[in-house]
Amino acid sequence: MLFRSLMVEGGAQVAGFLLEHNLVDFAHLFYGPKIFGGRGIHAFPGNKELDFSIFRTKKMADSYLIEGGFSCLQES
Repeated sequence: MLFRSLMVEGGAQVAGFLLEHNLVDFAHLFYGPKIFGGRGIHAFPGNKELDFSIFRTKKMADSYLIEGGFSCLQES
């Protein structure tokens, strides 16, 4: 069986792991004015510089859906 796409839901740690291992080429990011906890977790932890090309944005109530593609450039 061949998989051409896979959807993964998760937070900063899951996103960071997938990006660190170059397993992401397209993303649907949801950005909203909600804050949970107080640890200040980065959305994409790690030390790689990322190149993100935005293909589409859509306002959804008080949040935004941002769709685009990633390229990992280099270690920072």
